[in-house]
Amino acid sequence: MENNIKNRIQKIMELEQLNPASFAKAIQVNPSAISHILNERNKPSTEIIIKILNTFRLLSSDWLILGIGSMYRNEKISPATVQPPSLFDTTTDILETTTELSEVKEPSVSISTIKPIESLPEQSASKEETVLKPSKSLQKIIVYYSDNSFEEFISSN
Repeated sequence: MENNIKNRIQKIMELEQLNPASFAKAIQVNPSAISHILNERNKPSTEIIIKILNTFRLLSSDWLILGIGSMYRNEKISPATVQPPSLFDTTTDILETTTELSEVKEPSVSISTIKPIESLPEQSASKEETVLKPSKSLQKIIVYYSDNSFEEFISSN
């Protein structure tokens, strides 16, 4: 069934339980574009493939485009269980996600060896010792929204 890209797109729709119209809405394209692909009138454009990969982040681009390898980047992680950390996740949320991921792939550092910042001993510089810190200034902040739009705030410095 997965011998062409149309069938792979149908498989994504089936697994995500989306009809062609809702799939088109999810990837933010005109429903007629999906209809043309499914009826084999057109092949998907690069723009549509990119939108599919951006919407379904765990899909393997090799699988979608070439039909090789597994459907997901890491077959052991199901798309419903792992979400990338957001800007507003707490340290606990990130550590829980890291713990889930460490069960899937071998961690290079054990989670138990990571200590919270507040438990590290304070290191103070002696009066003779000078601590040089590079001066840093804010240049740009980029805010990404769930509808794939963004805003840039650039410092006047």
